[in-house]
Amino acid sequence: MATWGLGGSAVANAVTFAVVVGYLALVLRPRYPLPRAEAERVLRGMVCGFGHLRDEPTTRVLVLTLSGLNLAVSPALALGVALRAQGEGGAGADVLMPTAMAGFGALVAAYGVGAACAAYGLAMAVLMLLPQSRPAIRAIGLRPDLELVGSRS
Repeated sequence: MATWGLGGSAVANAVTFAVVVGYLALVLRPRYPLPRAEAERVLRGMVCGFGHLRDEPTTRVLVLTLSGLNLAVSPALALGVALRAQGEGGAGADVLMPTAMAGFGALVAAYGVGAACAAYGLAMAVLMLLPQSRPAIRAIGLRPDLELVGSRS
């Protein structure tokens, strides 16, 4: 944002999004292919999905929590703070903005690293508490035999 502005940031985001979509489409293959579901109308599928959320409280809590994060926290972190800093730059913003945006970038990167570490730690905690969850841990792409960094055997 500091170097190329909001437009350049959006283009960089679009490029990285295209790379991820390309990887998903061309490289990634499922480990355990599932049989194809019967074709159904979109509206009927949505009704079934909401029915599942009604009947399964665990899934419902997860979906509501992630929806709240995606609607409130993520936009504020990704765009809100940067736009506020840019809008209130005032005199000397040319000098201060690159430094402020670098600090903001470090903050967002730390947020992402913390989220990844928390997800890994949670998966390992579930594995220790529920050893029968080994196939589920593998299904999300983690190797259950890995130890946490710095742990002693």
